Amino acid sequence: MKLKAITIAAVLATSTALAQEQQAGNDASVNTEETFQALLEQCDVTDILVMRGKLRVQIPRITETAAAKASALMKQGLVQCGEGDEEGAIATMNQALEIAAQGATENFGTQGTVAATQATQEAAAEAEEAAAPDLGAKPWWQFW
Repeated sequence: MKLKAITIAAVLATSTALAQEQQAGNDASVNTEETFQALLEQCDVTDILVMRGKLRVQIPRITETAAAKASALMKQGLVQCGEGDEEGAIATMNQALEIAAQGATENFGTQGTVAATQATQEAAAEAEEAAAPDLGAKPWWQFW
């Protein structure tokens, strides 16, 4: 019984020690406040920072060539923002987002389902309008 307790205690102690030594993640995940402050010092335009976040989420999902292009454009956009060219930076970030969307389409082989769903709903609404009888020709009490 004592041997089991000692074994369990030893396993728990070594597993927590190993977990603390691994330090999974990168430097940015450990020093989030410093990383974010460095980004704000480089570019304090919220729209561009949001676009950067969208790109960072998309980059692991897209093809390698599109990821390289989008990353380069993202960095270029942040540099432009740091130099004070906000409109140019937004245009560059939008271009990077378009490349990322194309890369996702190439990687997964289909376009987004939102556009397809909207097109289907619009077609169904148009079909209902075309099939609906014209009720304006009869008085309201004559519905047959």
